[in-house]
Formats: sequence, structure tokens, C-alpha cells
Amino acid sequence: MYKILFVGIYVIVEYFLTFNITKKYIDNTKETINMFKSDFWTSQYFVIFFTVILISLVYYFFYTDYMLFESLDLLWCLLIIFSGVIEYKAIKELKENYYPQVGPEKRIVTTGIYKHIRHPIYLSAMILGSSLILLFSFKLVIYLLPILLISIILKIETEDKYLLNNHKEYRQYSKTSKKIIPFVY
Repeated sequence: MYKILFVGIYVIVEYFLTFNITKKYIDNTKETINMFKSDFWTSQYFVIFFTVILISLVYYFFYTDYMLFESLDLLWCLLIIFSGVIEYKAIKELKENYYPQVGPEKRIVTTGIYKHIRHPIYLSAMILGSSLILLFSFKLVIYLLPILLISIILKIETEDKYLLNNHKEYRQYSKTSKKIIPFVY
């Protein structure tokens, strides 16, 4: 049960902090909502992400001893916190360029965490999703993790194509940085 309590507190704190950064930049107009509906991979990414986490939670409640504390649980909890730090830092550095789907970036941010990786928010999502799967349904990781990772990679590819087509400086930036893992990918 401590796992649910930890994740609940994490979600409240992380999204409170994120909301405070983004509330002045996000445009909740009809145009924004329609753009979200038209961005296929953003929609699929969110559906897949939350479905995988829901499956993990169902497994956790019905097929595990949810009062049991395992030593690796601490590692997964620390990784969840680490993912929140990455997301918070990335959104804070984007400022007015933050947009939850492929959309109208005003400029390409290439400083801070973006100096080394182009998609730190997706790195954060990979760490968060992987850690939640490992925390709640370790035995299902071989089934759920590939689904999660493929959906995030497809979202990254979609965003890269958009940015390459709409920002001339993105091509040069993509040559000097990696997508989500510094010095690797």
C-alpha cells in the first residue's frame, strides 16, 4: 500500500510544480484542443502510457501482496523522483516553448539539459513509466515495457520530423545532440 501512497504524493507534487510553470504559457483555447485531437501520436502515446500503468496497477492489486516491501522498491521510487526532476527542469527551461504535443514552438531551446538531449521530457516519461511498471508489476515488465518504449519512440520520431520541417536550425542542433540518452541515442 505504501507504493500507492508514494505514487499519489509524487503525482500531486510533480503536477502541482509543473502546472505552476506551465499555466502562464499553455493556451487552453479551442485551437489548442483541436490541435491535440489532430496529433495522432500524442493521443496514442497518452492512451498507451496510461493503459500500461493501469494494467500494472490492476496486476499489483490482484496478483501481488501489496503490503510487502521489497528492497528494489526503493530504487524504483528514487527513479520515479529522478524522472520528475528531469521533467521539471526540462519544462522550466522551455518556458513559453512548452507545448504538450507537437506544435508551435517559438524557438529551439539548446541550452541546459537541451544541450545534450533533444527530448528530456520523453526521457522522463520512459524512466517514469519503466519505474512504475517495475514497482507495480515486475513480472509483467517483459510485456509492458516494450509497448511503452515503442510508443515513446514513435512520438519522438513524429516530433523530430515536425521540428526538422519547421525549424531550419533544428537540423544543425540534431547533429550536436542525441534524442533522449546523452552520447548514445
